[in-house]
Amino acid sequence: MSVQTAVSMLLAALVLIPGVLSQNWGVWYNPGNICALQGSTVVMGCNYSYPSGNSVTQTFWMDKDYSNNPTDLSTLPQYVNRTEYLGNKEKNCTLRLRNLTTSDSKTYLFRFITNTTVGKWTGKPGVSLSVTGLQAQVNSSTVTEGQAVNLTCKTSCTLSDPTFTWYRNGLLLPAQTPSSPLTFNPVSYEHDGSYSCTARGYDNLPSPAVTLSVRYAPKNTSVSISPSGEIAEGGSVTLTCSSSANPPVKNYTWFKLSGTGPLYKGSNYTIINISSADSGQYYCEARNQIGALNSTAETLTVKRSQQNVVAWWVTAAVVAIVLVVVMVMVVVMVVVLLSRKKTLRSKREDESIDMDQQDKINTVYANVTPAQGHAPPAEEGDKEDKGNPDDDEVHYATFNFPAGATASSSERTPAETEGDSSVIYSSVGKPGERRP
Repeated sequence: MSVQTAVSMLLAALVLIPGVLSQNWGVWYNPGNICALQGSTVVMGCNYSYPSGNSVTQTFWMDKDYSNNPTDLSTLPQYVNRTEYLGNKEKNCTLRLRNLTTSDSKTYLFRFITNTTVGKWTGKPGVSLSVTGLQAQVNSSTVTEGQAVNLTCKTSCTLSDPTFTWYRNGLLLPAQTPSSPLTFNPVSYEHDGSYSCTARGYDNLPSPAVTLSVRYAPKNTSVSISPSGEIAEGGSVTLTCSSSANPPVKNYTWFKLSGTGPLYKGSNYTIINISSADSGQYYCEARNQIGALNSTAETLTVKRSQQNVVAWWVTAAVVAIVLVVVMVMVVVMVVVLLSRKKTLRSKREDESIDMDQQDKINTVYANVTPAQGHAPPAEEGDKEDKGNPDDDEVHYATFNFPAGATASSSERTPAETEGDSSVIYSSVGKPGERRP
């Protein structure tokens, strides 16, 4: 409590004591200094006294600046319909002033007039009114996610209850302990927004909003496909990449999961005359000065046209037929080659057998000798002299078989060999007769 307020209350009490200052002029204010919010209502407490024998004929409040020309506040244009006298013409002189503005920051005096010639009194020093607005301040208007930040609610004078409540984007901050300053440590991208504060009991009088800008890397990066669903071959489709970031995303880059590098740069990626080769999963990268973030992959499905499906099946059938023909030809060639190889092998075997038999025959003929005890063939002259064919002598030739035969022909007589199948007769006839 200030000294002036204490003195004013003491004088007011003395006035109420019979016989003390009851015959003196005076005005007492409580309180003498008021700090009020712009737009609020203030009540200026006041008491006054005057000598007995006087009756009060007029009371009003005035602006100290009009001391030389006292004027009732209620008659001034800037105070019309904003003042209300709560006192009387006896001892109470309280005033209510509504819808305060910063221009109301002045000193106000109470004046009363009695029915006597000298019965006019203006109470000094008056009530000093300071009207203040609320001002939300942030220690740094732009911060990067992860740093610390403080918000403070400021006034130009000291309120009787300096407790403040904070709002973000017009909404009361939840689970908040009313205080000033408001601290975020660390600050998040979710704290980005407009902040205002109010004094306790004056929630309808918020401060002008202040913007807290939080810089952060891209977040919530996503891909959308238009039109959605399966896309017919030959049509077009647009893929859109979106992301929240501060500062805004500078570069959007498109990728395909099965690809090896970037496809396109820009937030919208349009594919025209689309084909089945364009089917796959696509994703994008969003990047700003703070960092980058990739989206999840979205699947683009391309539906083959009926004409292309028929052409594909025809092509597949032709390829299948060609493959079957080629396989058949290969099988035939293999069979032919194997058959020829077998034939050649059989022929070689036959030739080998024939040669072996011929060698054996040659060996047999090489061992042919005249039969023992028989005379050599007669000369031609002798044959002519003989003349009688019945007298011609039969000669036998003996064949000597190779080892392995039961007995050689040289060891057997013609009689012994007769009927023996192991003996082969080369020829039977006249000596010197030539066989065809």
